[in-house]
Amino acid sequence: MVIHSKLTVFFDQAFYRGVFEQWTPTGYQVARVTFGTQPPSAPQLQQVIWQRWPTLQWTAPTRVVVSETHHRVKQRQRQARVQHAAVVRQKQQAKRLAKRRGH
Repeated sequence: MVIHSKLTVFFDQAFYRGVFEQWTPTGYQVARVTFGTQPPSAPQLQQVIWQRWPTLQWTAPTRVVVSETHHRVKQRQRQARVQHAAVVRQKQQAKRLAKRRGH
């Protein structure tokens, strides 16, 4: 079974907090950890991962449907470039026609 995990550390009011996210075949889950008033060091983060991982309070698994559109970024960029070029051509053509008519 493959588990993809991510830890985000942020400052929330008076405390540094961490949000663990994990994606498993059963779904997406989140757990939250409070580190304290000082930013956590790398050894502290490792300690949390190795020692507290089994006891983290995970949310119930939620099914997440991943859209494939994020994989097609280059294709969308090309389509946008082509559409923009078509609009520019139309404006240039309209400008030339207006100039010929003497407007």
